Amino acid sequence: MLKKSDIKQEASEFDRYINLVQNINLTDAFKSSVELIENLDQHQLSRVGNKVYSPGKWTIKQIFQHLIDEERVMSYRALLFARDEKEKPNQVDIENINNQANLNNRVNDRTFKSLLSEYLSVRNSTIHMFNSFDDEILIKKGNNWIYLVSVLSIGFFLIGHQTHHFNLIKEKYFTL
Repeated sequence: MLKKSDIKQEASEFDRYINLVQNINLTDAFKSSVELIENLDQHQLSRVGNKVYSPGKWTIKQIFQHLIDEERVMSYRALLFARDEKEKPNQVDIENINNQANLNNRVNDRTFKSLLSEYLSVRNSTIHMFNSFDDEILIKKGNNWIYLVSVLSIGFFLIGHQTHHFNLIKEKYFTL
């Protein structure tokens, strides 16, 4: 399986997340990401509960819902690119989706256990899909909004996106 350094593309909106991931192969990066999810301190998460570090910021539960939603959207895009879908996927305003979802869902009424279980299920599904791709498929590219990105870069984006939000949780929320 390819490594992060095998990503060959122009700069994109993914870079700030991909740069958070070590230069290891995608399978190992996904494996490490699952271990991080499984080892989250649920007691610490529960202690913070629905507190936010600043007005207008998401709760930790809303962050997990965002991670779940983003993973589903981006996994679908990876599948389209892997299968040589020629149509440009519709633009998705993930921030708007998450803002609307956070207004219209009951995520703060859910338990951390249920959110983590769902996130692990989604992540494991993503891993199965990426494990079905060979190197030739991983380097295929598709148009993600205005950027041409590879299937491989989407995989590393998902891991870096998790890293970004886990860092925020540790730095901003666990200190509350």
